[in-house]
Amino acid sequence: MIGHPYFTWGGAGVAPPPPPVPTPAGPRPSGGFRPWITRRRRKLRPEEIQRVIETVALRQVQTLELDEQKRFEELERELEARGIEWETRYLELLNEERERLIHQEIGRLLRRKLEEEDATLLILLASSL
Repeated sequence: MIGHPYFTWGGAGVAPPPPPVPTPAGPRPSGGFRPWITRRRRKLRPEEIQRVIETVALRQVQTLELDEQKRFEELERELEARGIEWETRYLELLNEERERLIHQEIGRLLRRKLEEEDATLLILLASSL
């Protein structure tokens, strides 16, 4: 005889297994800690939000993150970690803060380069005398 899971050739067939029974839609048992339910979103004072944005912007400038999606996700994670309700203007504020910090860093580097050039010029003038 040739075997098959639901029937056999030449003999009585075997009934297929019954279909799965759906579970009733009642109260579900507790699955333990559910952070998406227990964590409350809150609105912070503007100075607290500014401090969070400055922190994220400073980190992003130090790592020179160029991918806009990664910058957005980092800000979103930081706000979520602190329980802050997301607003679209926060991304705008982050971009403005990053730009300010980048310009500040460029200015600092240019000043240092000018100081080094001045020091080199003074050394050359002193050595030529």
